Amino acid sequence: MRLETTAFPGLGRALRKLRESRGHSVTEWARRLGLAQSTVSKYEAGGLGVPLDVIHSIAKEIKQPTDVVLVYLLKDRFPRLASVDYELGALVDEFAAKLNL
Repeated sequence: MRLETTAFPGLGRALRKLRESRGHSVTEWARRLGLAQSTVSKYEAGGLGVPLDVIHSIAKEIKQPTDVVLVYLLKDRFPRLASVDYELGALVDEFAAKLNL
């Protein structure tokens, strides 16, 4: 399995929060990411895992490193993730503060 096609389940709530923080509707966000509106809705509802290439597209759209966006999204599902490493936690918190999350 290629890493780009690896899907991360359970990121819907964080993905929705991120989209809303940017002030985009599902339709606008889907257009910006080059996805169908129904696909974005399924990601946010938890019906589909979010592929790494989509996370990379989101990172490009919001001009943030892919790894920081991925950790932010995973932190919502696994809250203890960022507390494992103080620097990682601080980085994710800084990212969230920049986006007013």
